[in-house]
Amino acid sequence: YGPQQNADAEIARKVANHLRVPWSYVITSGQRARALLGSKLLEDYWNFADGLCAVPNHQDLIPLTTLLETGKIPSDVVVVNGQTGDFITGGHIPATFARAEVVRTSTLLEAIITKHYGLWRNLMTTKNLSVIGSRIRSQLELEPSLVDLTGAEAAALFELWEYRERQAKYIVNGQRIYDFLGLRWDLPLWDRGFVTLWRDMTLNAKYNQTLYRDWLESWDYRGVFTDISSRITAWPTFASNTLLPFALALRLTIGRSNRDRLFRYLNYFDRFSDHYKVFGFRTFARHAQILRNPASLYTKAWLEYNGIQLNSLASY
Repeated sequence: YGPQQNADAEIARKVANHLRVPWSYVITSGQRARALLGSKLLEDYWNFADGLCAVPNHQDLIPLTTLLETGKIPSDVVVVNGQTGDFITGGHIPATFARAEVVRTSTLLEAIITKHYGLWRNLMTTKNLSVIGSRIRSQLELEPSLVDLTGAEAAALFELWEYRERQAKYIVNGQRIYDFLGLRWDLPLWDRGFVTLWRDMTLNAKYNQTLYRDWLESWDYRGVFTDISSRITAWPTFASNTLLPFALALRLTIGRSNRDRLFRYLNYFDRFSDHYKVFGFRTFARHAQILRNPASLYTKAWLEYNGIQLNSLASY
């Protein structure tokens, strides 16, 4: 699913063809996407999936609903996705932790905040950042006197925080879509033995998924891990190749900052465009300079549904 020729779908198509298994593509029209916002479907899903600890996950709600409506999902289906292979095998560890012998606790807090707290730039106020930093330090039970960590300690704490606060509360909560639609599901990559193996792995083996990638390329089931590129681009390959020289030219003529401001509007057409279409270009453009991704707009809509205005959080 997703916009036509997006990198994720193209890789899936190539893998399916390589393994000779059925593959189908769900197209979501702009009209269908916009109809989601304010619909009974979305309201019912929010009420079903909302645990008040994270925003409900919307990733494949529309595509799966479409497949069910068209009768393309058998009644005995079991839905299996890849959550969360990249995180479990070390793909989220910052390079700073892998390369440094000593990591300041302030650097650890900054890394967590940068990755997980930037949905809205206008909310990244000094006061909010101070509150967030204090909460993270408390959750990780970091003593005030603790200043320095080893790289391995920092990586472990970084992953521990994401495991507790993002994976368990938001990412895995995406399975609620399947529950809501009455579909059975499984998460094989969250098998206890698999998770324990990687939890206890050394930093060098985990960073950048080094051991995991080496093993996959060594196993190379039917050639899928060496014959097919897994490179993900924001736009389809042709568009990305076309935009690259344009982006370089703009940087030289109008400067990086102005170039980046312009390209933030183009994000409406990237591989997440199906989600941006839910809100429409006018809404997207109004917030393009301060939002991070579609989750920013979903969060805003969910907060407003629950009677909370986003701007009120700027002075929290």
